[in-house]
Amino acid sequence: MFFSDAVSRVGEWSIQRLVAATGRRLRVGDEPWLDGPLGGAGAVGAGVYERIAAGLGLSVDVNPPGAGLLERFDELAGPECDPAMVHPEIRRFYERTGEYTMDAWVEWRGVMGAGARLLVALVSPRMEQLNLPLTSFAASRGITSDIVRLADPATGRMAYAGWLRHVRSSRRVLYAGFYTTCTPPRAPGPCTKAVFPVPRGATTVILRPRSHPDGSFSLTTHGSGWGDSGFYRLHGTASALRVRRFGVREVLHNYVDADGVMRTDHTIRYMGQEFMRMHYKVTRRGR
Repeated sequence: MFFSDAVSRVGEWSIQRLVAATGRRLRVGDEPWLDGPLGGAGAVGAGVYERIAAGLGLSVDVNPPGAGLLERFDELAGPECDPAMVHPEIRRFYERTGEYTMDAWVEWRGVMGAGARLLVALVSPRMEQLNLPLTSFAASRGITSDIVRLADPATGRMAYAGWLRHVRSSRRVLYAGFYTTCTPPRAPGPCTKAVFPVPRGATTVILRPRSHPDGSFSLTTHGSGWGDSGFYRLHGTASALRVRRFGVREVLHNYVDADGVMRTDHTIRYMGQEFMRMHYKVTRRGR
């Protein structure tokens, strides 16, 4: 136990030092499209929503009726995304996410996949964040899904949609994310932004939306560099941040199969190598 905890601390410290040494120096507000909740010194866990809401003066509502990641899917309309082309079930999922359940399968690939699994096994449990399933068996009992609406109590306007997911078999936090939209300066239009607080920072994933002629819908980090969609790691505090953009290529492809079931293929590549693939079956509760 002591050895694994020590290795976990070294792994976490190494990531933080890499970002601190090589990242851009920023303060919150310098790049508004990157602004988002930051983790403190301790673990993240399911309690992060109450902690962030208290600091920002926001109200918290867990699984309110009809809650989704987006209040309106049309918020993503842009040169590469025509919401009218997207299958109605996919649109409904993003607007009413809390009404859906997910079954998941995972596959890790190659040497890079083995290294990523080791990193997840050693670092993520201590952070209580980003606990990706290490095997398909671990994910076979499904993923729990809760929507946490964080809003301005005076106006009722949603600031973030929290999406808390646990691996059902282990009850470990898979993702404790804060979701909103933003338009980075080099992006062709609005993007989705998912912020995952981690100790002393955050992992922020900005995804470019695309509609497809077959009614499917994809989100990708395939940007052209700083100021575009991509995978950003932040380290520090609101007054002194370091931010590094990593060349992680992430794709989420949402589609509805011949039986009318929504599915998502999620792939992650780094340095040209695909190292993780997840598949989700997404169904409405009660069906």
